[in-house]
Amino acid sequence: MGRLSLYLLGGFQVQLEGQELELVLPLKGKALLAYLVMERGAQRRDKLAGLLWPDCSEAQAHHNLSQALYGMRKALALSPGETPMILGDALELQLNPQAQVWVDAREFSALLEANERHAHPSTNTCPECFERLQRARALYRGGFLEDFSLHNIIPFDEWCLVQRERLHRQHVLVLQRMAEHHAAQGEMERAMELAWQQVELDPLS
Repeated sequence: MGRLSLYLLGGFQVQLEGQELELVLPLKGKALLAYLVMERGAQRRDKLAGLLWPDCSEAQAHHNLSQALYGMRKALALSPGETPMILGDALELQLNPQAQVWVDAREFSALLEANERHAHPSTNTCPECFERLQRARALYRGGFLEDFSLHNIIPFDEWCLVQRERLHRQHVLVLQRMAEHHAAQGEMERAMELAWQQVELDPLS
């Protein structure tokens, strides 16, 4: 399998080499995939089982997790010799660090983190930082897993809410920084347009 792209901002979409891939997965299989690609690192199976099947017995929740993992691996079937996407053992699962997986929400945050690390005298006049802000804004197509629901599975819904609010705050910051950049360049009409967009997203700003 070539490069896999997951779009979690504004909904749930998967692309393989730029072509949309229709995953034959139940909602909880997609939720499991989204969680593993966002959290990275090893995740305990008991934690994942409780996240997605909190109302089931421990044994049933672990069985359901195994079935979801099987369905995910089948939907993302790899050719012999290719790098497996998900690694796991009896206790843990994780996204394979060597797998070629790109996630819009992670790229969005990484662009802002790169700006924070970039040493320069003024963030408002740095062309590299502004270019990253433009790329970040283009990635933000909507809220994290917007309109994606597991029908009141509270632990997963709470995790989604935390991610959604964090990324929303970052989006507001992108608009603020872009407005400041345009103002510093004397482009006041464009700066005001972005400032109003910021206020619409964050009325208390």
